[in-house]
Amino acid sequence: MAYYPLVGLGIGLVLVLARHLFSFLFPHGVVAILLVVVLILLTGALHLDGFSDTIDGLRSGKSREEKLRIMRDSRIGAFGVVGLTCLLILKFTLLSEIPEGILDRALILMTVLSRWSMVQVCCFSVYARSAGGLAKPFVNGVGRRELLPSTAVTVVVALVLLGFKGLIFVGLNALLNHGIKAFFHRGLGGITGDVLGATNEVSEVLCLAMICVMSPWGLDGFLYPLLMG
Repeated sequence: MAYYPLVGLGIGLVLVLARHLFSFLFPHGVVAILLVVVLILLTGALHLDGFSDTIDGLRSGKSREEKLRIMRDSRIGAFGVVGLTCLLILKFTLLSEIPEGILDRALILMTVLSRWSMVQVCCFSVYARSAGGLAKPFVNGVGRRELLPSTAVTVVVALVLLGFKGLIFVGLNALLNHGIKAFFHRGLGGITGDVLGATNEVSEVLCLAMICVMSPWGLDGFLYPLLMG
């Protein structure tokens, strides 16, 4: 997981390439929809599945054990459908509203920060299920050895793309991760793979929302203009 932000960087660069290709053919709004589709295809909808399962479990209003059982169920419930729909609409709307001049940087920062979020949440969490699961080795096996290099990559990318303002994004993302960890430790006794997927999705939306809010004041990076010519 030390390499997760680098994986996010690769995904972000693919999205940037896709954006430029789509922009030759379609208006900005259509491009935003297509970027959401490409992101889903690149990740196999894995994180979206975790997000919907998490919503279903949390909204059940039942015991901790029952919530975990619902989250493991492969079927999606009404709350999961509604949550997933709202998430995708929000992500599309935010991408549509971000000025084209900074959209490339938004795509890269979004995918890097969201992957770093999963590393951070894993590092400070325990696995919720006593019986284990696919995510248990990731949650229990992540420590400072993975967190420090992933944080270094994330900070460097943020500085390159947005200058010192990028550190604001890193700091707010860290606060989000702490809140997610505390919330699920209180409600579930730890986290699961579904929670990690939900963390990724919420982090992506938060990043896009912050860029929308801050874009009127300018978001100039240190090296980005040189790197992009």
